[in-house]
Amino acid sequence: MPVKLHNKSAFTMKFPSESFDYVWNGGVIEHFNDKEKILMIRKMWNLVKPGGKLLISFPNAHDFPFILAKKILEL
Repeated sequence: MPVKLHNKSAFTMKFPSESFDYVWNGGVIEHFNDKEKILMIRKMWNLVKPGGKLLISFPNAHDFPFILAKKILEL
């Protein structure tokens, strides 16, 4: 099955409701305040087809590879 990826702002994306089987937000949502997070989740959930999936992932601040990568990037 072919896959088509879209990289858009969760706040300004313009897709019809129930457009996607999967909507994924990876390593982004933790950078927003609670009100913005709620808005983002609602907008993303609106795009998921019935039976589809919404996946939200974020880094574990206590994960050694994450801590190491962050320190390297800060240097």
